[in-house]
Amino acid sequence: MDIKSSPEHYALVAGVPTLDLVPIQQTVAYLLEGHVPYEFRTTVVKELHSEADFRSIGQWIRGCSAYYLQAYKDSPQVMKPGFSSYTRAELETFRQLLSETIPKVEIRGID
Repeated sequence: MDIKSSPEHYALVAGVPTLDLVPIQQTVAYLLEGHVPYEFRTTVVKELHSEADFRSIGQWIRGCSAYYLQAYKDSPQVMKPGFSSYTRAELETFRQLLSETIPKVEIRGID
């Protein structure tokens, strides 16, 4: 399941100012109950995500089976140009922070 951002900034990052977060929160809660295999993932964008967002996400999906930080990659196909990725070292800082509440946190898509 894609986790766009922290609950506080989810609507902003999703680009839907009036987004009803309740169905998303219900889906997260259902997955955390372990009914079906799952993973959570976030494509990390420097202009959209902060350390505070990852602290909040870490509490929201605390104890989940797997969470992946995916490095943003710019391409001609992106809907909105002008975004950038964090460095591997910066993503590692987020990974360590998230590891306080999530047993398996990994980084994808960056060398």
